[in-house]
Amino acid sequence: MKRLKTLFLIFIAGFLSVSPVFAIDRETLRFFSDAGIFWYDNSDLLAGCIPDKTPQGSSITWLGDRNMIGYKAEIEAKFPGIDLSQRSYNNKTISFVDTERTFASGIKDVATLVKEGDIKPILVYAVGIDDPINIMDIRPLMEAVGESHNVILTTRNRNSSFGNASMSYPNVAIVYWDDTKSKAEMVDAFYDAAMTLTSARASLTTQNINYAGVQVWSDEEIQMIQANQPTYQKIATKYNIPWQTIAVIHSIEHSLLRTNPDNGQGIYQLYSYTEGGTNENRFEPTSTAVSVSEFERQTELAASIIAGYNLDLSTDAGVKKMFFKYNGASEVYVNKARSMGFTAEEAANGEGSPYVMNRFDARRDPTSPQMNPVWAGRYTGDNSYSANSTSEKFGAFVKYQALGGSSGFCAAYSQNITEVALKLSWPGNRTHAKDDPKPEYITAMKDVGNYIDPCNGSGCAPKGASCDIFVSTVMRFSGADPDYPQYGPERMREYMLAHPDKYQEIEHNGDFSTLQSGDIFVTNGHILLYVEIDGNPGQASASFNERTGEHYNAIYFEDTLNSTTRYYRVFRRTY
Repeated sequence: MKRLKTLFLIFIAGFLSVSPVFAIDRETLRFFSDAGIFWYDNSDLLAGCIPDKTPQGSSITWLGDRNMIGYKAEIEAKFPGIDLSQRSYNNKTISFVDTERTFASGIKDVATLVKEGDIKPILVYAVGIDDPINIMDIRPLMEAVGESHNVILTTRNRNSSFGNASMSYPNVAIVYWDDTKSKAEMVDAFYDAAMTLTSARASLTTQNINYAGVQVWSDEEIQMIQANQPTYQKIATKYNIPWQTIAVIHSIEHSLLRTNPDNGQGIYQLYSYTEGGTNENRFEPTSTAVSVSEFERQTELAASIIAGYNLDLSTDAGVKKMFFKYNGASEVYVNKARSMGFTAEEAANGEGSPYVMNRFDARRDPTSPQMNPVWAGRYTGDNSYSANSTSEKFGAFVKYQALGGSSGFCAAYSQNITEVALKLSWPGNRTHAKDDPKPEYITAMKDVGNYIDPCNGSGCAPKGASCDIFVSTVMRFSGADPDYPQYGPERMREYMLAHPDKYQEIEHNGDFSTLQSGDIFVTNGHILLYVEIDGNPGQASASFNERTGEHYNAIYFEDTLNSTTRYYRVFRRTY
């Protein structure tokens, strides 16, 4: 079970989502203190897992007007790696500085960059510094750039329109131009604005999301959980189980309501305890909330069932299996998992159950075009199975992770990458030929569209015998990144650099202690996965036209190709 901290404070803003601060009055605070109520805090858990939000030059697109003339050196010094060169698209040239650019005309440049996919996560729009701007002028810019990018606006005049923009758009920051400041000081102001934006946005997006970045718990649900949490934690402490397990079951079974439903099975849908709502334990339906003592009684009944499974709920596997057993552990879902390539043990843990794993990754997400067709089919009611039915609701384990349970998605990504890499590769070091792929590897390649057989082109990989095809298959098939490039180590490296929202570059200095199993090593012409095998450093990789996927205990930060030393950069899939 995760370590808990006693926090006799207000509930911190941003816990789980973009929700307001949960204020606690003195009497409530005293009640919490007297009752010894704990609030879950996973800040330590996330430390080292959340990517560095320090503004990086490679993450910035900078457009300026005539006021930015002569600032190039200061900007490049403050933001190493920034690209201030010209861009040309269909005879249209876009420059870092355009003396004729106005606030309105510059929006066309932004639209072009967005259309060409050449805009970075942060847009510095140092344009219209002297223009009289109102909120209606800003709106077209924000529509052009979209919500997924942070935007820094600049003005010499401290007018209310810019202030309103920063309040209306959470992805906007303002830099006020000051002619008394040096160039370096003004660029520092842009740096501070970028730092504020990325840090604030990170606190709102590193929790309460699934693999695709979709919010899991609504703000209303969070408020209901906060109201119920004292009961969850009181009972969970008694049974030594994570309180999040109770909250998730309450959510799925009765939408966090404290009324008795019409079927007689109670708030937690205790089917066996009530024999489907027919025996003497039946809960009589109520139109209003049950008493506090009755809510506690039913919560304790659910907790006793969870604890009675005698599972290790400090592990993801144990939590998944618990949810699966609570839902009935249908053989249909076991078979579904097996047909999707999961092991017998994984299938028994509920990997094939929508109740447990729906929307955990792309192949188990009905809202994703990459959903595996096998995923369709689920129970829509007691003893009622629909072969083609799907749901857009999040599975119990997805909700559990988003509520701060488990190890969070950062560790989940790394775990998935490692598990899949080992599953798709043979144990051995250059002992399995190019035409000897593991059957699981063939299945995975076909699932993600990477399998080519026969291989007739000079550049195609025979049956996946290529380093890039192997890594791409692992990244896509594991659900870690369904959009990962299919081939080309250099292309993959540029993709990871261009997506700091997904990948963090790991500074290693040749030190393995900074690595995490599932990290990606890439250099010119080669890419591989760092994996820990029996607790020791190793790799899972393939080689073009030479060998299929293998894993073994050997890893290096540099190698030699044609008498030239190649140095590996390391990336980690994060949020």
